[in-house]
Amino acid sequence: MKNKILPLKKGELPRPPKLSRLDDAGGEGVVRSTKKVQIFNRKKYKKQRRSLRNNPTMPETLLWKHLRNSAIGYKFRRQHSIGNYIVDFYCPKVSVVIEVDGYVHGEEKQRQKDVWRQKYIENQGIHVVRYTNEQILFDIDVVLQHIRWVCDNRANHL
Repeated sequence: MKNKILPLKKGELPRPPKLSRLDDAGGEGVVRSTKKVQIFNRKKYKKQRRSLRNNPTMPETLLWKHLRNSAIGYKFRRQHSIGNYIVDFYCPKVSVVIEVDGYVHGEEKQRQKDVWRQKYIENQGIHVVRYTNEQILFDIDVVLQHIRWVCDNRANHL
C-alpha cells in the first residue's frame, strides 16, 4: 500500500511516511506506530498515588526519612507509577525501584502478583530491590548501605 500524496496547505509541512517492517516473506509487514506510550505516572493513578503518599506505613516513613532530599546521593520519588503499578520508591537516574514488603506479601496469592509485577517492571529496564518491614525497622543502616551499593553499581553500568 503506497502513501497517498495530498496537496499541502500554505505553510504546512509534509508528514514523514509511516514506518513499517518487512515480514519473513519479504512483503510489507506490520505498521509500527511512532507514538511513545507513557508508562510513568499515568494520570489515572494520580489520586491513588497521592493517597498512598499521604498514608504511608511506618517502614515506608522511616525509609523515606533517609532517602528524601538525595540523602544517600540519589534522588528518589515516592509512590511512583510504572505502567499499571505503583511502586514505593523509584530512582529515575539509575532506574531502581525499592519495594517495602509487609506481611501480606508472604501470602501465596500476593507472591504470584509480585512476581508478575516485578517481571513487568524489569522488562522496562528497571532493577527491583525488595526489603521486608522488619529489615527496614530493625536494620535500617544495612538497608541504606545496600541501596547505595545497588545505585552505585547501576550508575557504573549505565
